[in-house]
Amino acid sequence: MKKQFLLLLFLFSISNMFAQAWKHYPYTTPNSLLTFPQDEGWHDQEPIEWWYTNAHLTGQNTGHEYAIMMTFFGYDTAFVDGFRILNISDQTTGEFKTGTGFLLYPILAKDHLEIKATQLLTGQTEQWYTKKDSAGNYLPFQYRIESHGSPGAISLDYDAFKPPLIVADSGYLDQGSVNYTYYYSQTGMNVSGEITFKGVTEPVAGIGWIDRQYGNFNPNTGEAYEWFSLQLSNGMDFNLWNIFTDQGTVPDNAAYRILAMYIDENTQKTIHDFKLERPQYAYTSLTNNCYANQWHLTSDTLDIDLMITLQSKDDEVLIPFPFLEGSTQIEGTIQGQAVTGKGFAELLHRYEPPNMAFTAPTAAGSWNVSQPITWHLSNPDDGRPIQYDVWVRKQDLTDYTQVATGLTDTFFLWDDAGFPDDAYWFKVVGYSADKTLMDSIVTDMPYLLHPLAITDPMLAQKIKINPNPAQTTLKVSCDCDGTAQIMDIQGKNVWATFSLRKNQTQLLDVSQMEEGTYLMVVKSKGFVSSRKWVKVRK
Repeated sequence: MKKQFLLLLFLFSISNMFAQAWKHYPYTTPNSLLTFPQDEGWHDQEPIEWWYTNAHLTGQNTGHEYAIMMTFFGYDTAFVDGFRILNISDQTTGEFKTGTGFLLYPILAKDHLEIKATQLLTGQTEQWYTKKDSAGNYLPFQYRIESHGSPGAISLDYDAFKPPLIVADSGYLDQGSVNYTYYYSQTGMNVSGEITFKGVTEPVAGIGWIDRQYGNFNPNTGEAYEWFSLQLSNGMDFNLWNIFTDQGTVPDNAAYRILAMYIDENTQKTIHDFKLERPQYAYTSLTNNCYANQWHLTSDTLDIDLMITLQSKDDEVLIPFPFLEGSTQIEGTIQGQAVTGKGFAELLHRYEPPNMAFTAPTAAGSWNVSQPITWHLSNPDDGRPIQYDVWVRKQDLTDYTQVATGLTDTFFLWDDAGFPDDAYWFKVVGYSADKTLMDSIVTDMPYLLHPLAITDPMLAQKIKINPNPAQTTLKVSCDCDGTAQIMDIQGKNVWATFSLRKNQTQLLDVSQMEEGTYLMVVKSKGFVSSRKWVKVRK
């Protein structure tokens, strides 16, 4: 029995040695520009650098589930060397605390990972360093992280059980419009130690993630983005980026859509062939900023279908800039096999309700019911895909009637069967899939239905009104024969129909009319159009 046990122990040791053949210094991979431990250290020639970690931990005393995020930024200014953000979330109670500390770095090693930071205001010391054995040799990919702030404190040991994920194979990529970054992730870290939250300290254990970037990609001043770490039950890990332009759109460009995948110890790849849709959004309680709350990640070529859901809508950081950073739950399928997982989302892009404007009908042009109602959406990637409902109401009524729902196009041809010939207001309501992002627009005035009339774009140019604005007398003429009537801006007739003769001027005494904006509606040979004019006080 003893011999069998020793044999099993030997076989386990051999298999573990081969399984972690990567766990040594120096370490690099083919095609990589990165070498460990040197590129774990500070790159003083780069304008910005950060050391980031998140972790999902379980309290050994309380059984509470915690999610933590801590980042050291190297961002040299006249007053500080950088800053630290520490977030602690008790997932069991829903409580969240965040704190930002401005730092001096007495130690910031260049040839290995060793950071000693002093908080500018409190003088407290924080650190992140590579651990050593009893002989003073570095323990490859094993770290100690200690951070203290207003949210509480963490004192954690990290031990990698997966090799680094070298983003884009080389560890270098263009990111966004004009930025570059050197980038790697450590997607599998056993984590243990202590956490202090709301004055209570307890031992914790769980899994963590480390992200390292340096270059000129600045999250404070650059393009907004949504970033995700995904640690999946099938052993795969994803590092996902979705970068927005300054106009709030996501172009079909590889520099804006990045998915780095850890598949196993021997297989990594970075792809751009995926879709990221957003079924849900939520406004935060603190600032009323709106962030996406759920994402649908799909890739036809790799057979990926995952739903990523944020655990809390209120894990928002305000200093040094507003963003939301929180844990996520993941479920779905990869190559037809069910998977689950945990992750983190870092959200710098905030969403606005649909910004719409009518393009027809408008007072600037003619319209009749034979033409579609059209509108323009100026922020298409805020809430994509946006859907629309169309409503109409008669000029003398207050209630709208819905005539279309769930449209995805920005036009609608109204079938007015059953609606009396009258003037109508039009309203379009635009909304995201979950209706969190929603807004509406209403036409600038009611528009007449002329079932037998055909709009002539040139007719409006033939109508002459002067003076405009008018005080007492209004001169009206047209380059064709027809009839005319005056309506107020609500579409009510305020002047009886009168005739127009080609090249003849009608003089109208408008001195008794109320001040305001009116429409001169002209019909000629089956065509209809209108011109605005203004009555002012004498």
